[in-house]
Amino acid sequence: MPWLDMWINKNPFLMRFRKTPGMAILGIVQKAVQERLNDDKGSKLGGSRDMLAHYLAIQQSNSSVPEWAPQAWVMSNIVAGSDSVGTVMQTFAYNLLANPRSTSTLISELRSASLSDPFPAYSEVRNLPYIDACVNEALRLHPPFCLPLERIVPEGGVTVSGV
Repeated sequence: MPWLDMWINKNPFLMRFRKTPGMAILGIVQKAVQERLNDDKGSKLGGSRDMLAHYLAIQQSNSSVPEWAPQAWVMSNIVAGSDSVGTVMQTFAYNLLANPRSTSTLISELRSASLSDPFPAYSEVRNLPYIDACVNEALRLHPPFCLPLERIVPEGGVTVSGV
């Protein structure tokens, strides 16, 4: 019954009370900012030097910066980065699924690397050559920004997959 769609999904009154994905992300951002402010290192801003620490330092050193500004800045970084990361991950996954031999090679590399479970640290995977090549190829084939990444080939050419 299509007419129910207007009353249930597109009802302007009910839409005011509906949670959006952005609200969940904002909750995570608010919690991170509050934890940092409650943390001794965060209040001194001497410990962590990530973006949030810089934003809080700007706010503390400049009285004209409103209290909500660091949360807004962190939120915009999350939103700005989500599309480009999603594009790379989608291209990465698609190309691995479309090429079973590449998937097998990647799985072999990951299994032989003795990574920690369930989520390996970046320091454990950053020097794995095949996963690095897969990510770079995904970036080259479908860049999430307006300029393409060109493949740099040594003089005399290069052979990739026998071609």
